[in-house]
Amino acid sequence: MPIFKPCITIPIYNHYQMIKTTVEAILTYKIPIIIVDDGSNQQTQTVLQELKQQYSELTLYHLPQNQGKGAAVIYAMHKVAQLDFSHVLQVDADGQHQFKDIPKFIKLATDHPDSLICGQPIYDESIPRSRKIARNITHFWVGIEILSLNPPDSMCGFRVYPLLSTLKLLKKQAIGQRMNFDIEILVRLIWQKVDVINIKTQVIYPKDGMSNFHYLKDNLLISWMHTQLFFGMLKRFPALVWFKLTKKKSKHWSKINEKGSILGIKILLWIFRLIGRRGVSLFLIPVLTYYFIFSRQARKASQQYLMSVYKAPSEKPYFSAPPRLYHSYRHFLTFGFAVLDKMAAWGGQLKYEEIVFKKRPTLIELAKQGKGALILSAHLGSAEMTRILATDEIKINTLIFSQHAEKINQILKSLNNKGQDLLIPVQHMDMSVAILLKEKIAAGEFVVIFADRTSVNADGRNEWVNFLGHPAPFGQGPFILGSLLECPVYLLLCLKKQNYYDVELEFLTEQIKLPRKNRQQALQQYIEQYAQRLSHYCLKYPYQWYNFFDFWNVGKKK
Repeated sequence: MPIFKPCITIPIYNHYQMIKTTVEAILTYKIPIIIVDDGSNQQTQTVLQELKQQYSELTLYHLPQNQGKGAAVIYAMHKVAQLDFSHVLQVDADGQHQFKDIPKFIKLATDHPDSLICGQPIYDESIPRSRKIARNITHFWVGIEILSLNPPDSMCGFRVYPLLSTLKLLKKQAIGQRMNFDIEILVRLIWQKVDVINIKTQVIYPKDGMSNFHYLKDNLLISWMHTQLFFGMLKRFPALVWFKLTKKKSKHWSKINEKGSILGIKILLWIFRLIGRRGVSLFLIPVLTYYFIFSRQARKASQQYLMSVYKAPSEKPYFSAPPRLYHSYRHFLTFGFAVLDKMAAWGGQLKYEEIVFKKRPTLIELAKQGKGALILSAHLGSAEMTRILATDEIKINTLIFSQHAEKINQILKSLNNKGQDLLIPVQHMDMSVAILLKEKIAAGEFVVIFADRTSVNADGRNEWVNFLGHPAPFGQGPFILGSLLECPVYLLLCLKKQNYYDVELEFLTEQIKLPRKNRQQALQQYIEQYAQRLSHYCLKYPYQWYNFFDFWNVGKKK
């Protein structure tokens, strides 16, 4: 994938009234603009020449005669590919689009560089009734052509094209050159298995606006195109159905079914106590081998993650060559033996000598002063070792997003009443939770929360930050919670080193502050700080990060 480098292209034919306003509005976003004049009249060419002389950010191309909107966009795509642009944001020249949404389109394209980002219009009363009826007919046929009950909007000219896959399509397939372009290229990109992400945007029809849509000519052209696409769909029908059936969407981590139940946990713990860690380990390898073979999604996620570790910049790279399938198998085995250690911790069988915690006095001193803290952890290593850390001196509360938290609490207490840790079930991160945790902090207790997961209740409440060289979604919740608790924030990880665990405790900040004026920027900085430290430890201990799902794509908006 080339470096993300977007530009904006505007096909124009005789829209001299609106083009100056359009260009000046877009220039505020500091993105190069490519205008293709599709054989416009002299009046429009004069305005375009004036704009070119006035703004250096603007590149202007002329087609000698009118060839159609599609031809102008295709021409622009070939030109910008030569200039090493990776994505094209298409904007119409008639002033219908909301340019304030440009940053949203660019951010989505940044986060999902392989996807086609499509505007999903929100119309007001200005839309002509005839155009609305025509759109509904087209959407009906597009739904049939791509076998979807909820097709993306196929006629909105406000969209971001990934050049790599779009030029690949244009090289092997002739696409409609006129008003049929927007519809046909969308359908054929979907046939090419390009993912489509919709983004709502307002579209208006200016009162004195000029339209180049010829009612009879273009409707006949679009009708003929739908006929061709329909028969093209019939030819591809088996492949399209198979793709629909086998396509696995990235599930949110909180919706992935657990491989077990409370009864299963009880049985495993009973066996563990009966024959011990060594005895259970004899059964562990065949179980993990079975899981590795038949859990395709988890295996693929492991391979994706390990490859990200390999490609990420590092002073001392862990892998000298691209990770292979057996590296993922080792990843699974490491996870399995970490589960055994969790059982030992739950059963009170893990010895203090098996955990090295050099900064333990830091927490003890805070507790003595009646000061608590928020401890951010991750699914790296075994944070369950906090059960060993929890004593009468250090009281630890761990937030888990699970309906089974109360039952798990009962199991842990039945196994070992000496542990002072507490699992707090959270279904919704609201003010009642914040008040409860603030009371615990004020009492000198510690609150542990895993911050390497996306929002449970709303995928949209995430921040996309760099993690191992790729944009990845991290939930805002832990950091917003930290600002409400008004307490010191630490990072804690329990990492396996040979035959013992080493507890890493890092001070992150005295208090998370989210000022109203630049709240979003401050929130982004705190999450970036956390992601950077998590990346640091993942690069040192890559086999110990246990998120077996599509971490980088799980926050996608569909």
